[in-house]
Amino acid sequence: MPISPPDDESLVDMTPTLVELLAAGGPLRAEGHSVASAEDALIDFPWKLITAPDGRRTRLFDLGKDPSETQNLAVSMPGRVKAMLDRLYEFDREHSWLPRALRGR
Repeated sequence: MPISPPDDESLVDMTPTLVELLAAGGPLRAEGHSVASAEDALIDFPWKLITAPDGRRTRLFDLGKDPSETQNLAVSMPGRVKAMLDRLYEFDREHSWLPRALRGR
């Protein structure tokens, strides 16, 4: 299957994303925004937690039973979500000196 080249609209976030990933910092005047920090993830097999940095959109998957990540279990397993979020936030606190995009997640 051939791969189509990206259109101009899909490239608008490339520069801000690269600037964040390279930890270049400083003011940036560019159209678009970085997508490098769009989500955080934690895998504690078989569990995989994905959350937006603001914590508003959280998804939990059982990779052992659902490797395609089709069934979000976050609502039905709030205890598991809380425990994994706590670990994720603790990791962020312990590694706050690293640029967010380079913390290995």
